[in-house]
Amino acid sequence: MPPRTPILPAFLKDPIVIAGQSLATGCGRKPTSTETSSVTTSSFSVRLFYSYSHKDAQYRDAMETALALLKSEGVLKQWSDNKILPGHSISTAIEQAMQQADIGIFLLSNHFLASKECMKEWQRAQASATGRNRMIRVPVIVGDCAWIDLLADDDIKVLPEDGTPIKAFSDPDVAWRQVYEGIKSLIDTLRMDLTPRADFLTQLQSTDVVVSQQPSTLDDLFVFLPLSRYNQGKNEIHELDEKSIRDADSLLQLGHVLVHGDDLSGKTALARHIVLSLINEGQPALLVDLQEVKKSSNVNNVLATTYGNQFYGDYGVWRSQESRTIVLDNLSSKPASIDFVASVLTGFSNVIVLASTDTYVSYYRDDVRLAKCSVLRLHPLTRVLQEELIRKRLSLMGSGTVDDGAVDQVEKRVNAVINTRILPRYPFYVLSILQTLEAFMPRDMAVTSHGHCYYIFILAKLINARISKADEDINVCLNFSEHSAYTT
Repeated sequence: MPPRTPILPAFLKDPIVIAGQSLATGCGRKPTSTETSSVTTSSFSVRLFYSYSHKDAQYRDAMETALALLKSEGVLKQWSDNKILPGHSISTAIEQAMQQADIGIFLLSNHFLASKECMKEWQRAQASATGRNRMIRVPVIVGDCAWIDLLADDDIKVLPEDGTPIKAFSDPDVAWRQVYEGIKSLIDTLRMDLTPRADFLTQLQSTDVVVSQQPSTLDDLFVFLPLSRYNQGKNEIHELDEKSIRDADSLLQLGHVLVHGDDLSGKTALARHIVLSLINEGQPALLVDLQEVKKSSNVNNVLATTYGNQFYGDYGVWRSQESRTIVLDNLSSKPASIDFVASVLTGFSNVIVLASTDTYVSYYRDDVRLAKCSVLRLHPLTRVLQEELIRKRLSLMGSGTVDDGAVDQVEKRVNAVINTRILPRYPFYVLSILQTLEAFMPRDMAVTSHGHCYYIFILAKLINARISKADEDINVCLNFSEHSAYTT
């Protein structure tokens, strides 16, 4: 990359290029005409972190004053090390503030470049720029210094315009106005950026399955279990036929849906799959665990908080979109759970509720609050789907196409357990059997009883948890589990 000059080319001064963003591409998506609005119309706010030399504290004070309007409107929360309380760890407080910040302001000067602590903060932010930390770095040039060399290959725009130092302005208010406009535009862009958070995507993709010592993802192993529909106004359930629901798109077309199934039948995996599918299609979706809803919870507050934990951007903008889908997992018998569901069903056109069959039959089969829901029953794997699951599992362990003969061999061993009705034919149990057979059992051994089967599963979980395979270590864990089972 050729050396930078303080004067930027004309095309880099386009208003679409915002401070702290890539000079080549910008950051996030451009708001549509229906989404564009002033930042003052929303409760959305961003967190701003200051990195500066204490010898330049007057510039931090001046910038805080320049951004005071954004702060008073509630769209900006500013943090600097002068907020650290006496007796608290300075390094820990700064690290936490950087992790939580949406925007990082770096007041660049010769004092900054000569400060070891300032350079550590810059390098930390630079290293995490491509990771899970979404903090956008915005260099603000307060004094003439070697900022071009500092940025090197960092293709980001600086403030004020053209990298002119604050000190070089005959009227500093002009410089701070440029800084204000740049930060305001950046806040608008962040507000419209409705992308999922990295840790939420990791949560959606998580499984308990380990293949060759490496965790697998939901996409690696997911198969869509068939769903059958109850007759309208009756408690009779359709048998599986060509009208059964067999993919997420068909399920979403039903609008309000309640899906129930046995314990460990894959309801939560289905909930995550639906949300992942919608995210991949760019459709607005939200996943709520009803176990976390309290009796006094305000529905809108819960949804707003959940949104903030799962996505970037403004919940208000997300709420204004069409075809929003709310997925509500773990419906329970608690009043807070069904009250929350009833409120969401009233306010949203696309809602999917998941519950155990015991809970649905015992508490909600005739509940009028769920009358508008299409009720579906989650079925076990068919033989075809079981073969698909086994093929996916085997493909993760090797490379290339999985041989049909290998699939048949494994399927026979799985059926030796399933056909004796020790375990139901759901993905969790099939995958557990595969893990057990592959890691802990000789090829000529069959699982022939409930007790032996569960003992092997417990053993598998202990070893997956990195417990040593030595007898003395395993026995300690098993003895503790046995004692705990008696006492509880």
